[in-house]
Amino acid sequence: MREPPPSDDERGAAAGPSPFPPPDPGALPPVLVASDDPRLRRLMRRVARLAGHGVIEAPSGDLVPGLLSGATVPPIVVLDWTLAALPGVEVCRLLRQHP
Repeated sequence: MREPPPSDDERGAAAGPSPFPPPDPGALPPVLVASDDPRLRRLMRRVARLAGHGVIEAPSGDLVPGLLSGATVPPIVVLDWTLAALPGVEVCRLLRQHP
């Protein structure tokens, strides 16, 4: 029987100290990550947080407009170009029209 994979905390502890300085909460703008692949979202979330950014996640492109209603578009956007409900290229067009 196979062992379950290590948790994110266990992987981080095994990797040693982070090469990044401790993040200053709220100092950097958030990153928008839209992907239907949970592994990619988790990876991008970890990288962005290690660098000190907050993260806004969307598991599908059609959720992005609702997440940003009343908010400004984050300066950093990571899009899965092949999102099923609303492809990344369409999400990009919507983001460009958003104030």
